[in-house]
Amino acid sequence: MYEESLIDIDRAIEISTNTALTKHFKDTKMDLEKKASRPHTKQNNRNHFEDIPSLSHNENKDIPGMSDAVRLVHSTKYGVNFEATKPIGTGDVILIEKPQVTSIIQTDVDVARMCYYCLRDYRALLPCERCNSALYCSKECRAKAYEEYHRFQCNSKNFPDDVQFVIILLMKITENGEKLAEAIKYCEKLDTMSSDSMKEFRTIRDNLGDNLKSTLNLSISMKDNDKKNARSIFISAYIASFLRNQTNYMRGYDDVLSIAKLLLRLFYIFHAHAFMEDISVNKDNVNGVYNLYSLLSLFPHSCCANTVYSIHKNGVIAVRATKDIKPGEQVINFVFSLLLTCEIKICLMRCFADNF
Repeated sequence: MYEESLIDIDRAIEISTNTALTKHFKDTKMDLEKKASRPHTKQNNRNHFEDIPSLSHNENKDIPGMSDAVRLVHSTKYGVNFEATKPIGTGDVILIEKPQVTSIIQTDVDVARMCYYCLRDYRALLPCERCNSALYCSKECRAKAYEEYHRFQCNSKNFPDDVQFVIILLMKITENGEKLAEAIKYCEKLDTMSSDSMKEFRTIRDNLGDNLKSTLNLSISMKDNDKKNARSIFISAYIASFLRNQTNYMRGYDDVLSIAKLLLRLFYIFHAHAFMEDISVNKDNVNGVYNLYSLLSLFPHSCCANTVYSIHKNGVIAVRATKDIKPGEQVINFVFSLLLTCEIKICLMRCFADNF
């Protein structure tokens, strides 16, 4: 709290036009600096373990962030999935992955206490200079967010969470429009691929290491009914028109229909693969985010799994084995992350905590 108070005082001094008030601010700042220098207990973040672990085996040459004890395969029964290539012990870390996209769940009551860019729990937040729909812990975070994606969101403050997520995802994979034509061309390729050619498509190394391809490949499982979702079709068309008419994102590209088709795939990816996570610092203030992970999304999910994932600093996840896994055995992930907010998960963690 002292750190945030000092930041607030510096901001007040910066804009103060009253000499007496400025002196009062400076005196208060000196007093707080003395108090801040005293030993105090740092507030514990109950969900995010700061130390990001390392892989228990060598890194997979074909799949960045994945252990070489696991490979990505395709089978008629399970489709794309992971299987062990060597013995995996209980507690072994087999995947370290950072999120492709993170977006705040804005319906949360305490969202005003979290930085929209770095997700830091904070009280002394700064609003966007152009709108009041985004709050940041510092000028640096505000500038980075605006440059990376928020400049295309500034006029879209009334859009729901899934739309905000899709806009950020679009900005990330197309690098703010520079790769828009490439993304549209890749979507056209996915549209024309036969079911047989898709079987091994997601296991190709070049597709796994490419941010744009690995993300759009998550839409391969789209069915005809998914492409006929009335709400997604309408909103995709609306966003495409919004980006063309109210932003400079398209950079002269005028094919709204192709962009709407791209957005439709991104909506499918959100609804099928986005992970909703609780990143609250304490039980009194609930904060949530949506995260998208290209590799974690490919794991089959089950309540009777042999792996579980935990969330670490900056949304990085670590997938660990909850029991010994034999070569050739399918690797299945637990349906929830390892958080300390659910009694079931607490019991699970106690079962193999000694192996971590």
